[in-house]
Amino acid sequence: MNIASLALLKKKTIISQLTVVFVLLAFWLFIYLPRRNTAVKMKAELAVLNNQIKAIEGMMDNAKTLDEGLLRLKAHYKEVNRFPSQEEETVRLISGYAHRLNIAVRSLKTQPRAALFSAQEQLSGAGGGQYQSIAVVVALSSSYAALVRYIQILQKSLPAFITIEKLQIAQDKNESKNLYSEMVLKLYLLSER
Repeated sequence: MNIASLALLKKKTIISQLTVVFVLLAFWLFIYLPRRNTAVKMKAELAVLNNQIKAIEGMMDNAKTLDEGLLRLKAHYKEVNRFPSQEEETVRLISGYAHRLNIAVRSLKTQPRAALFSAQEQLSGAGGGQYQSIAVVVALSSSYAALVRYIQILQKSLPAFITIEKLQIAQDKNESKNLYSEMVLKLYLLSER
């Protein structure tokens, strides 16, 4: 072997090594890094969504039995010291809070009032009135954050005791960034006899 053939062999080896390095570098820059960054972003978004779902579920797990719900009703009655007798006022507030948070109210339907207690079971302090419950079905289109805030406002600000009996959440088919949620709320009111 002569020096020229050794130099040619070294050049070929160096070129093949550089080619491998460039291929690996291109793979790392154009395939691996973008996919890893996308996976990290998706994982972060998933963690945020899971936390929001857990927060919503946590709001609904407050009263699992009727006795616990009645105890909460009594405690809330003492706290608020009044129940609205007009269901229209309460239903108007339900949609008003949604509009304040830029939540689209798709539908809002109320069911007929139902007596909560018989005449013998009436709570003391009713002042001659009768406790009644009303089911309200609300369909909304909103973001997760707005929905969580809306539920918090309903529980804190509504001048009636309220429970969330059912909550269904799905992606809104009309608006991809929003959720379609349907809630069955139960309002407890004091009406005059």
